[in-house]
Amino acid sequence: MRILLSVCLILLQSVGHLFVAAVGEVWTEITSIGPAKYWKRITSSADGTTLAAVVYDGNIWTSSNGGANWTEDTSVGATKKWRSITSSADGTKLAAVVYDGNIWISSNSGSTWTEDTSIGASKMWSDITSSADGTKLAAVSSGGNIWTSSNSGATWTEDTSIGAIKFWSSVTSSDDGMKLAAVEYSSEGYMWTSINGGLTWTEVNRPDFADKWIFVASSADGMKLLAVENGGQVWHSSNAGANWTVSLSDFLYYSSPAMSADGTKLAVISSACGSPSSPGLGLWLSSDSGVTWAEVTSTDIGPEKFDWVTMSADGTKLATYRKLCYEANGNIWTSINCPDSHRHVPGFCAPWRNCSTGTKLTQNGSSTTDRQCGACETGTFTSRSNQHNCKPWVNCLAGQKVTQNGSSTTDRQCGATAAATTAAATTAPTTAPTTAPAPGPSPTVTTTTKAPVAAPKKVVKQNLEFTGLTKAVADGKKKEIEGDIAKSLGVAASDVTIISIKEVDARRRRLLAKKLIIEYEVKAKDGAAADALKSKMKSSTFANSIKTKVSATTGKTISVVAKEPKVADAPATATTAAPGKKAVVSAGAVTLPGFVTFAIALLLSSSM
Repeated sequence: MRILLSVCLILLQSVGHLFVAAVGEVWTEITSIGPAKYWKRITSSADGTTLAAVVYDGNIWTSSNGGANWTEDTSVGATKKWRSITSSADGTKLAAVVYDGNIWISSNSGSTWTEDTSIGASKMWSDITSSADGTKLAAVSSGGNIWTSSNSGATWTEDTSIGAIKFWSSVTSSDDGMKLAAVEYSSEGYMWTSINGGLTWTEVNRPDFADKWIFVASSADGMKLLAVENGGQVWHSSNAGANWTVSLSDFLYYSSPAMSADGTKLAVISSACGSPSSPGLGLWLSSDSGVTWAEVTSTDIGPEKFDWVTMSADGTKLATYRKLCYEANGNIWTSINCPDSHRHVPGFCAPWRNCSTGTKLTQNGSSTTDRQCGACETGTFTSRSNQHNCKPWVNCLAGQKVTQNGSSTTDRQCGATAAATTAAATTAPTTAPTTAPAPGPSPTVTTTTKAPVAAPKKVVKQNLEFTGLTKAVADGKKKEIEGDIAKSLGVAASDVTIISIKEVDARRRRLLAKKLIIEYEVKAKDGAAADALKSKMKSSTFANSIKTKVSATTGKTISVVAKEPKVADAPATATTAAPGKKAVVSAGAVTLPGFVTFAIALLLSSSM
């Protein structure tokens, strides 16, 4: 068994090595399934737990635990040219089609199958789709018509209203089975839609500059559609096909569109193989209804060719496989999509350890590592679990005494001394004193807070570039982030000022993403102090500290790049002249134009 790091997918691989290598969930290759297969289609239940896949010139395989274990069905007899398979939301009702064969139905998650021969002669079936409850089915054939069933495949109705037979290549359905969309792969490549379960059909008005469509996918309500051209672009519609916009336009032979129930999470395959000496293309994902896309890339041995992808209703679990592309067939790969605050261990997800009271969180956990905890230093405490910092004990003031020492989980307690209590009782003033008593020495008084810089002569400015953090979140946590920067630098919070927070576009290859830039400055007493701060701001220790603290403050998984800091003179502060004295402008003031300086001099001389 091999383990790789990748994005959260479930991968069926029929060719070569795993083509996904982005850091994320843990992948496990399943070799117990036997020799590699020529996978043709795969389908998923709504929760991604039940999977079913078909092998061309092979059999149907099913899994009831997210791909951890698989069962081959041989009850249907000889191997068949399985072309497509679909599933109800709960995974109990399955329907599969055979190229130059018939439709097969299962009502028990693939344990047993029934062949439907009522349609007549075998057909070149190319695709099949199902409603969420599995009662409404629609199937299409290449060089034939659209067929629909409203009783889980017991009987079928052929639609001939569209006209001449067409080379149908894809069909998709809404959850209720009433909204259907089908595309025909011919010299035209048009799409047809139905809003009444296939009783009537309407041809979609395809944009003039769109090439022929070949595959289509639908959201649960049928309003959002994702269609791909043959060797062209990816198109998106948010009104059941009435209008279309280009979503991805790299002309990379896209296929296999997939969509989450709400239509926000999308996936497509760019399936060109290239040549043995050039890398193939792979999987593209979007989490914002196709506004932006991310290509899942790899440095594994290529070229590779992905062929089909399916996803769970929430879009967090996907399944895909690869066809022959200059290499032998491969195996099934699975990924456990652990929830937040959990890590992957062999076979299951384990929650991160709890940093109890009296300890502090020193390092957040990840999908593969546990949370790290450390003891509070002497004189500090935490009264809640999973805190990033231990609080210092309170200092007892003059006239107070320590009534109870602090611990790692509780604060120090203070109370009035006996002398102070007696004095207060005998004096019994009728009005509250107007001044506080002069402070005296406090028992074991220490402080870990840096004193603010009183008269800064320099400031050090720096840009921090974040990914995974939005402007709205940063604006709402501005003061806290200033505090995180101060703690990371070991300065007073009042010495740190965030100057600006802005989002900018950042291109990576063909992708458009966002990054957040926070510009801030820190006061420094003099040039030597500024140089020391600059050295800290350039260190990896500072960047790691910022990442940890801001991640805890905002609750976001982020990365940060600390740019080159710059030292500048601190802004001048004017002092008010005492009576009979000349006003003085402090050193470092901005140079004024000559006529302004002359006017100020006249005013000063006239006041003497």
